[in-house]
Amino acid sequence: MGYKHLTMEQRYTIEALLQTQMSLREIGEVIGVSTGTVRREILRNCDMRGFHRYRWQLAQKKYERRMKTRRHYLKFTDEMLAEIEWKLNHRPRKSLGYRTPLEYCKQLFKFDF
Repeated sequence: MGYKHLTMEQRYTIEALLQTQMSLREIGEVIGVSTGTVRREILRNCDMRGFHRYRWQLAQKKYERRMKTRRHYLKFTDEMLAEIEWKLNHRPRKSLGYRTPLEYCKQLFKFDF
């Protein structure tokens, strides 16, 4: 099951429905997410100054900031493998006991390139 992020419209709806004193369960049913998702969204993105109110604009800014600063993982591609092999085969062999770096890596990591 994949995870989906809340949209700007859903955050706006959460703020509007909280002002009408609607329960978290009812808010979740309206926007199509679970009660826990609504609860976590409110706790994570509420205004920590003053009365701890949930404001959708602040919540959206916090979300965008988290997405901007998160880690981005790279996929290991064939081009990356070719560059690694090239760099390994152009290193001095003296430090590896007169084995080629490729042979050394195959023995060390027990896999074929």
